[in-house]
Amino acid sequence: MRLKITLVGLLLAVSSPLTASTIKGIILDTAGQPIPNVQISAIGGAGSVPSHSNGTFVLEFPKKEPGERVQLIVQRTGMVVVNFHELGVTLPKDPDAVPLTLLLCKPAEREEMVRKYDQLDSVDTIERRYQKKVEDLQARHASEAAKEQLRVERDRERDIELEAAETLAKIKVEDVEKALAGGILPIYRSDAASAMNSLALMYRRRHRNDKARKAYDEALAVSRKLALEAPGIYLPDVIETLNNLGNLLSEQNSLPEAQKAYEEALEISPKPTQNNPAYQQGVAMTLNNLGTLFMKENRLAEAHKDFDDSLQWYRQLAQLNPDIYQPHVAETLNNLGILNRDQGILNRDQNQLVEARKSFNDALTIYEALAAKNPGQYTRDVEATRGLLESAFTATLKSYRELEKRDPSYRPNVAETLYNLGNLNLKQNRIEKAREHFSEAFGIYVTLANESFEQYGQRALQIHGTLSGMNLGQDQQEFESNRRVLEASIRRDLESRRKQAQLDPALLSNVAKALIGLGTLTRDQDRIGEARNAFGEALSIFETLARKHPPEKGATYGRYDGDVKSTRALLDDLTEIRKP
Repeated sequence: MRLKITLVGLLLAVSSPLTASTIKGIILDTAGQPIPNVQISAIGGAGSVPSHSNGTFVLEFPKKEPGERVQLIVQRTGMVVVNFHELGVTLPKDPDAVPLTLLLCKPAEREEMVRKYDQLDSVDTIERRYQKKVEDLQARHASEAAKEQLRVERDRERDIELEAAETLAKIKVEDVEKALAGGILPIYRSDAASAMNSLALMYRRRHRNDKARKAYDEALAVSRKLALEAPGIYLPDVIETLNNLGNLLSEQNSLPEAQKAYEEALEISPKPTQNNPAYQQGVAMTLNNLGTLFMKENRLAEAHKDFDDSLQWYRQLAQLNPDIYQPHVAETLNNLGILNRDQGILNRDQNQLVEARKSFNDALTIYEALAAKNPGQYTRDVEATRGLLESAFTATLKSYRELEKRDPSYRPNVAETLYNLGNLNLKQNRIEKAREHFSEAFGIYVTLANESFEQYGQRALQIHGTLSGMNLGQDQQEFESNRRVLEASIRRDLESRRKQAQLDPALLSNVAKALIGLGTLTRDQDRIGEARNAFGEALSIFETLARKHPPEKGATYGRYDGDVKSTRALLDDLTEIRKP
């Protein structure tokens, strides 16, 4: 059920009359307790103020008039805003009428709290409870009759919750009608539109799309009435509902109607400039939805433009509030990536596949950071985005294999794509697939390194190190064969560099680098004595060079000091940890 916050007895502390445009509000946790020392500010026109001990705050806008839109910024370490859509505020004529209430929770709890606030958690809770009971019945090998009875009970619970949501939404709409009849409007966003939108989503989850459409129509009707009286406050409700309706119509493949809903949302939105960020969210959301629609209709150029524009606005919003808007940035990046991937496959265009991989990589970086910050959340998003990235690499690999058949110069591209696929599967703990990709990439890079160790040897060594720690099974013999070829290449390269250094001592550092390559290979084969000799000789060379090239006047480090430090670390690792 929706969070119920009782504000009885909480008074806003204001010591003197205010002549400037003002917002008065209160910061509460999800249990209804006030939160002090929360920093509240706004983009342009207001300085930062802390909430008082009773959670209240007063924010002044000396250069703005009532009716103007502002975007609030709320900052408290370890907490995020639940009802974030209310951060876009229209400055009221009478700030004493109703305080702006903002709810804060821990980042890990935000997803659950938003569902509760929007009345969506009950259906999820019922389903989770049902799935747990089903698992218990299956473990006990219960009869089909028992499982059917459980399904009946679940549906009954759902019906009760749905009836409660219907009743609440009806009451909220009636409250608006009464307020309109009495000439009294709420200062902030309307609960009626939110309740109707939540009800429609519950219908959609039950596949009762006709009722969902009716609920959206009612949400639109009440929002439009309010927007006629105070567009600055209530247009966001209209825009949000139009997008939800468009999504429903798109799911039903009523694409012309869906497009009409999205375009109306864009048409009524004020221009989302940097000075008017409150409407950026609605425009970004609409452009993203419209791009998805155009992609369905194969209107790819229009889809690309809408995704690009949506991404621009979401990135600006994420600079203001990353906890809320970074997920939207990632979602839009994935949409853009899917578009570029599909076009790249269709057109056999490597540039578009590169763009797709970049979008998926950027989205994955965001989701992985969010998942690390919020354990238990975003796991599915991380997995889904890794799947998208894998699909782009797979398409790239297929394309490069076809190109290689006609032109062998594409062979390094095949190898590098296999290497990337191996790393991606390794992150997903899909060890067998990772091993397959690494093994093939290693074979190609060894062949390439045999031709040009300087260009391809380091990548071959990297993959060698990875494969050395794996159980290679039937691939072990092939790996050993490739390793011997690689070692021979390294030793030839080392001898060549020794001869060059005899003619030109300035090239002596190249000898040390080749020795490090040899040491790395033998170390990964647990040939610790040989590795120690190679690293030791490399260290001796770098130390000699460091003495000959001391730090220049005013500098802290000399030209070879970093090489000395890193090589000594390699040797110390063998001496202290990996004794033979």
